[in-house]
Amino acid sequence: MKIIIIGAGISGLSTYLFFKKHLPEEFRHSIYIYEKRSEILAQSDSKYLDLEGGGLGIMPNGLQVLKDLDTWLSKEVASQGILCENFTFYNKYGQMGVRQNISTGTRELQCVSISRHGLWRCLMSQVKHFGDAEEIIKIRKVTRVYWNERMKKAVLQFTCNENIKEEIDAELVVGADGINSVTRRSLFVSEDYSPKYSGFSWVGGGIQPSQLPEPVVKGRAWVFNLDRQSYFCYSPGGKISGNKIMWLSLYADRNPSSTKLLKADLWYRHRHWTDPIIQDIITEADPKSINRINVMPELPEWGRNGIVLVGDAAHAMSPTSGQGASQGLEDAQALALVLTETLKQCQEEDDGALNLEIANAIRLFSEIRRPRVKWIAKLGQRLDTLVLPYSRIILCVLHYLPFISKSIRIVNGLEAKMAQKSLATDI
Repeated sequence: MKIIIIGAGISGLSTYLFFKKHLPEEFRHSIYIYEKRSEILAQSDSKYLDLEGGGLGIMPNGLQVLKDLDTWLSKEVASQGILCENFTFYNKYGQMGVRQNISTGTRELQCVSISRHGLWRCLMSQVKHFGDAEEIIKIRKVTRVYWNERMKKAVLQFTCNENIKEEIDAELVVGADGINSVTRRSLFVSEDYSPKYSGFSWVGGGIQPSQLPEPVVKGRAWVFNLDRQSYFCYSPGGKISGNKIMWLSLYADRNPSSTKLLKADLWYRHRHWTDPIIQDIITEADPKSINRINVMPELPEWGRNGIVLVGDAAHAMSPTSGQGASQGLEDAQALALVLTETLKQCQEEDDGALNLEIANAIRLFSEIRRPRVKWIAKLGQRLDTLVLPYSRIILCVLHYLPFISKSIRIVNGLEAKMAQKSLATDI
């Protein structure tokens, strides 16, 4: 059985690893990853650090998935990042400080703050256990994916040198190619399920301070400063990013333009904010690109026949949800487990039965994952529209209702356990 994963990001690499862990060996499967960025293989070099994408938080449910994949991997991610126990909130004048403890009470299931590249590199090191990266990851720009009814296989079309189009087929194609997914566009040719701009954008990255700020080290905290039009967040990027401070500025913008002078715009937006760390960041930072926060229309299905979507290709998350990476990891695990169970119903030599069980796996995967992801995505969108306009009210509520802190700890503690129990029950 031939499987091709489109995209060598976090979702693509984790899908590859879960397939390698769970798929039955008797099916003699071959798995390849197709990636359009030729520089991707250089990123595994320790000297290569792309901090433009900023940092991310791996929530307890995401850490549980990594632990299920490989105990060493989960420990490596935790050691290369920094455990986050608190979210600390202020207004832009540094007032009304509120600390929310998000710890679950166990070191294994906490939030880890890490650079995006740091998590990617940990996953990539695991992929290399199965062979040379150049043999597993093929540099190809996929332009189309379709189901060939005569062959009963999924077909990828891509452009090689001198604009020569070539095709390759596989029993299963996994679209892990992000929010601007070619796979998704190929699945829904006659309908527009392209991402829509939410009205919010962000810039972010990392800086190297002379020393890490006390709130993020001693307090093990992500620090949020809120205003009616924007918020500013900073956190430690972890050891793998050279102990840089990862930062993000999210703001309302009706018409984001790539021609803006982003450094000047960043300074102007936060010039009166009193947190000295923010002032250090906006003085030193030099953002190169603006990132529009797009919302995805709910898809009627996540795949059909031998083509399936995972991660941002199926459900882009707002950064405010804090669940983008964790939901991509959950997708990878769920797809591998469901596919493994359905393949037990057939023999590889029977192509008709194999195609049927792959289609059944895609359907079951979608039915299991969509309700949970829909709820989380909607929550992130609501937070985007509520946090900024009502930031002062939210700070007051957090300040005067401390029992919310306990509620957050309870939710985080149950999140991973509920996700695992639900997945096991459904499968």
